[in-house]
Amino acid sequence: MKQQPEREDLKLRRARALLQLGRVDEGSRALDGLIAQAERAQRVMTLLQTARWLRSRNLLIEAAWVLEGALKRDEQRWDVRKELAEVYVLLKQKPDMQKLFAAPMPKEVPSEVRMEVAQFLMAQQMWLEARRALETSKVDFDAKLLLAKVLSLAGDDAAAEKNLHECRVLCDTEARYAAWLAAAWERATELETTGEFLDAERARLWPKEKEPWDAARLSRLSVLAQQTLQSKVQADVEKLLRVALQDVTLPQAAKLEIRRQLIAVLDGQQNRQKDLEIEIQLALKGGDAADLRLRLALMYLDGQRPDLARQTLSQVSVEKCQEATLIQRAVSAAQQLDMPDEAAAFAERLVRLQPDERAHWISWTNLLVQSGDESVLRSALREMRARAAAWKLSESVQDTLRRHLAASCWRSVSRVLADPEGSLDGAWLCLSELEQTEHDPKRRLWAAWVRGTLAMREGNETALAEAREALKTQADWLDFPDGLCFHYQRLGGFWKCRLQQLRLCH
Repeated sequence: MKQQPEREDLKLRRARALLQLGRVDEGSRALDGLIAQAERAQRVMTLLQTARWLRSRNLLIEAAWVLEGALKRDEQRWDVRKELAEVYVLLKQKPDMQKLFAAPMPKEVPSEVRMEVAQFLMAQQMWLEARRALETSKVDFDAKLLLAKVLSLAGDDAAAEKNLHECRVLCDTEARYAAWLAAAWERATELETTGEFLDAERARLWPKEKEPWDAARLSRLSVLAQQTLQSKVQADVEKLLRVALQDVTLPQAAKLEIRRQLIAVLDGQQNRQKDLEIEIQLALKGGDAADLRLRLALMYLDGQRPDLARQTLSQVSVEKCQEATLIQRAVSAAQQLDMPDEAAAFAERLVRLQPDERAHWISWTNLLVQSGDESVLRSALREMRARAAAWKLSESVQDTLRRHLAASCWRSVSRVLADPEGSLDGAWLCLSELEQTEHDPKRRLWAAWVRGTLAMREGNETALAEAREALKTQADWLDFPDGLCFHYQRLGGFWKCRLQQLRLCH
């Protein structure tokens, strides 16, 4: 500070250090000197940040002293008042905390600060002060909604109902309606009047005669159904949804969504499987909902009806399924029903929906190995190797994936070699991949041997010469991994003879 007297950050650090050491008088003088020339807002902010710094180090007495100084400089800063009250609570100085809120809160206090203060007062069960803080606000939806809760907790039911009614009038967005509904539902639950509340709200939502279902009504109906569903009032929500489905004026898209919610209500209830089946079938008539069809297939399987389960499962549009839990069950169901292609398709869909889940990849690749689809298997293995860093795979696991990839390439090459009339294009591609994945020198000899064999079959002398060059070693005998030994000179003669025979045949 002596070398750089203009450095205010150093002055602040020194003042905090003095306070931390318990040298309050020196620290206060250092702080006063630091903020002497600053504007009022900046002074308060510096003191507020210093108090938070002290509080984070559990220096509560020092933090209270700094906050008291900040409040003296600007009594309208109710955010400072609230933070000082929090420190008083920690210091068990409740009378001092209560004195802070004896004065009424001005209307000019920002809405977010008012809400924070009111919530703090509610936590301290200071209902009168919280009510006074919220009542002095401007016409504000959030403040009115919180005031209704304060009034309800304070036992003023009439005032609480009045504020809730005024809040509903202010609901001009879906978010506001959802917030109001949550508060109103909480109060109805406390009063044990959820059924009456639901009937009244349904009557308010339903369009009068010859009125259409507009977007706002449909949105609120969906929110009301969702809120009732979350509250697990099964009978009430089922009644609400069934009444909505009986309305012939309700748009088809809205009916499908409501029927989905009804299916969610019925799902899991004992002895309602037949009702659930009927609702799913009705929903499927409105469109090809893949998840619903899959749910129906699993229901049939659980109900010991494998014929219907197999038929329904084969009709599912796998690429449109979205519910991972259902798809995971579908993999096992397809295997149980001896439907390997469908099982692999569901396993792949699960991988695409949740690509970071290693277990999904393992399940899919295992099914691909069983199906014999080598090209898709290699594609999956390549993707797994690409995710090695993200999955934090060990070197041994990565080496296992590499060997699985090489083994798949060898299986494809072997099939080509066993089929004299088969296309060689796929085998050439596999050989190119083998040259990148095979690390064992002896196994690379096999790759060169196959390359020469394919070149011989094609009559490609250039590729044959390249293969002979790749097989050239210092030793006369070539030792292959499976124990086969071949003399290099005799190999060249064998290939040359076979090449002449092929030309004569052509």
